Amino acid sequence: MDIKDYLVLQTLITERSLSKTAKLMNMSQPGVTLRLNKIRNELKDQILVRNGHNMELTAKAHAILSTLQQINHEFVAILPNLQQFDPYKTPAQFTIHVIEIAYDVIAERLINEIQRYNKDHVISLQIFQGVYNYEYVHQFDKADVIIGFYEHLSNFGVKVIAEDGFVLAYDRYPLTQKAIDYETYINLPHVAHSISSDDNLFVQTYLGIPDPRNIKLRCARIDRIVSLLKDRYVATLPLNYALYKGLNVVPLPFETAKVPVTLAYPKRLEHNVQNRWLRELCERVCLECINAL
Repeated sequence: MDIKDYLVLQTLITERSLSKTAKLMNMSQPGVTLRLNKIRNELKDQILVRNGHNMELTAKAHAILSTLQQINHEFVAILPNLQQFDPYKTPAQFTIHVIEIAYDVIAERLINEIQRYNKDHVISLQIFQGVYNYEYVHQFDKADVIIGFYEHLSNFGVKVIAEDGFVLAYDRYPLTQKAIDYETYINLPHVAHSISSDDNLFVQTYLGIPDPRNIKLRCARIDRIVSLLKDRYVATLPLNYALYKGLNVVPLPFETAKVPVTLAYPKRLEHNVQNRWLRELCERVCLECINAL
């Protein structure tokens, strides 16, 4: 197959019409038909099949079309590279989604750092909770960057920039032990981060349903949990968040996997100069905030 064959193939599976392809390619319809027959022989597939008055794509043609569309998306994303993006001189709009637990830690510093380059930059910070089926509840389609704990997001590239772990955290609760056993842990008066344990991945993974802990309060907002602890309750929280809030911490009586701190971006913007600059800035700010704890 030569370059003309590829162009004919792309136009055929996009337009699904011999006559439209002939017109767009400035060819005769018999000429397009000859090319199609050649392509069919090369690919060992019909590519286009007639169904009444319409032409339909075969499964292989659908796969080819999907690949071509992805290539086109990436090419469009690369186009801004042909122009210079200067964060000092070019005002831009950024939409950053931040998981609730990280918002307090990084939000102010992130805003200040972006506007240090140009005060005309417009920043939209969207907060989302991490205990739900996030991709179906939160609309990430307009996000430039997502800062969270998720390694798998549809149509997003994901980079793990740090790791965190769970601990038992408390404020003034009279807990004197440096280490606790499982029975002590589940019997301590807990504030749980979720309305239902069924929504809590930590509970599902490490404790099981029903939640065996002595739950005294439930709170869907993690930023409200700290103010509720006082001298009455404890909570299971990520280590870095607990340290940021100035809480006392004790290791859990069982092993838990490290939680990845991730930065996600739309795959179509992987090579986009502006998005790459924003990703690098967000990563730097996140690491500076974590290292300062």
